[in-house]
Amino acid sequence: DYYFTPKTDIELKDAVNVWYGNRDKAITKYGHISYWNTKKIIDMVDLFNYNSTFNDDISDWNTSNVEIMDGMFINTNFNQDLNQWNIDKLENSRCIFGYDFNILNISNWTIKNNNEYICQCHKYNI
Repeated sequence: DYYFTPKTDIELKDAVNVWYGNRDKAITKYGHISYWNTKKIIDMVDLFNYNSTFNDDISDWNTSNVEIMDGMFINTNFNQDLNQWNIDKLENSRCIFGYDFNILNISNWTIKNNNEYICQCHKYNI
């Protein structure tokens, strides 16, 4: 299996844009989004923002170095299980899930410094 490992946040965002625009092209170039290795990524701000159809399984993404996820899933229909994500470095992220989503399993998530920000738009606390 081919595992795309973006070196920068911009490279990941470019790949996501290809995924939105032409899934077959993205699979040929990067492999399936479920298998992308995001271990080098620090910033996932607005990554899937306003892509209303996004609901792919990204539960195996390596988020151990991500520090910010503001607006990552705003206005998507995303409802996959992200409970196993390692978000130890995540701080001060606001409205990760936005307003219109089916709450997913994130019960294992703990954000140091400002837990209330993770789902502020929904007034959820972790």
